[in-house]
Amino acid sequence: MTIYGDNYGDQLRMERQERLREDAQERYKENNQGADIFSLQQDVERLLLITEGLWSFIKRHHGYKDKDLYEVVNAIDARDGQIDGKLAKTNTPEKCPECGRTLPRRKPFCSYCGTKVVRGCFDR
Repeated sequence: MTIYGDNYGDQLRMERQERLREDAQERYKENNQGADIFSLQQDVERLLLITEGLWSFIKRHHGYKDKDLYEVVNAIDARDGQIDGKLAKTNTPEKCPECGRTLPRRKPFCSYCGTKVVRGCFDR
């Protein structure tokens, strides 16, 4: 027994356990972030592979040239007034054609009136 009593030893043990728990949580987060980054890298690689395959197919079967692709990509890039290699962000909320209220993103229907929302395949 110390001059501080048994409670002091208990407190030290609890503080050490808390530090160990926090360290373990931090390592867990770091590992998960690493896994998320790896997963995103794999997705990007797969998209690049698919894109290159599709472009090769289109060129071979339809006679397009790389110049044609560059023109289309630059036109899409310039939609927001800047050629910066990024898509324009769509910050304008979409309105329901039936009731006129703001549509929730990524929902297949209007939350207010139930009208089915038809979106294009490239809408984000």
